[in-house]
Amino acid sequence: MNWSRAQTVLIVIFLVLNGVLGYYNFLRPMHLMEASVGGDVAIAAVRDRLLEEKITLLQSIPRQIPKASILQLKAETQMSDYLDRLFSGKAPQVLQTTGHDGNVFTQVQSGEENAILSASGLLTYYNDGIHLTEDSPLISYDFAQSVAERFLKERLQLSIFGLSLQSQWNLGVLSSSQTVQYCRSFNNRPVFDLSVEVTVVGDQVRQCTINPLRIVGEIGTVEWMTPASNILLRMLEDDYILALRDQKLLQGENWLVVKEIQFGYFSFFNSEQIAEAKPVWRVMFQDQQAVYYDAMTAKRLFHG
Repeated sequence: MNWSRAQTVLIVIFLVLNGVLGYYNFLRPMHLMEASVGGDVAIAAVRDRLLEEKITLLQSIPRQIPKASILQLKAETQMSDYLDRLFSGKAPQVLQTTGHDGNVFTQVQSGEENAILSASGLLTYYNDGIHLTEDSPLISYDFAQSVAERFLKERLQLSIFGLSLQSQWNLGVLSSSQTVQYCRSFNNRPVFDLSVEVTVVGDQVRQCTINPLRIVGEIGTVEWMTPASNILLRMLEDDYILALRDQKLLQGENWLVVKEIQFGYFSFFNSEQIAEAKPVWRVMFQDQQAVYYDAMTAKRLFHG
């Protein structure tokens, strides 16, 4: 017997079997999960159903079904360093106050600049000397982004590396005030509220908020999530969404306009007060109002 040839045949059979098993275990399930949302006809039917209820969507309906689990989070312990950097070279007034819940927060003030560090680590900076008036110059979003990034780098020594810039409805629109928001992400999916948010008026920063939570990793079982098409259809049964639509119609508008639907995460504290982030679908309307749906159960969580 030609053992060399027999060995080669066995190797080929082994590779073919591996390929078949790989297809049925990985590629085929993915294909089925993507196909389960339907083809062009089914997607068009979802869009038509929305239009029947006077709701229109500006983007394509996402077809790929996400696979995800809950994220574990932890608070950064060095948030007080940002206070030191903000008021470096100054002689600020520092006041520590105990709230009704017993938690202590720190307030720092120098001139018209103020910063508050909460007990949870949330940092809020604001400048009372910067006012939004009718005479405030119009600025572009790109200009505001450059001002925000300079402030983060020079005043806070905070790098935006690893942070994703959130999409904005007002790109290309001039305004007296622009808000630039970055957020942390996991597998290129944003954690919507783990953000660094900077509001710019003119060529100066009026306010900056930094969330202290950081991503540790996934916990629990990774599961297939509810597809976007199901969330959009669930909106038609949601009294809050229907009330928004009716309000737009009463204002003389023809539609309730959904700007985008995006998969991501949103943080919460579990029963043991441990910070976690839940998979969600965020529905963003044209007026920048957002509604969040649980990506596991398709139930509306909250709006804001």
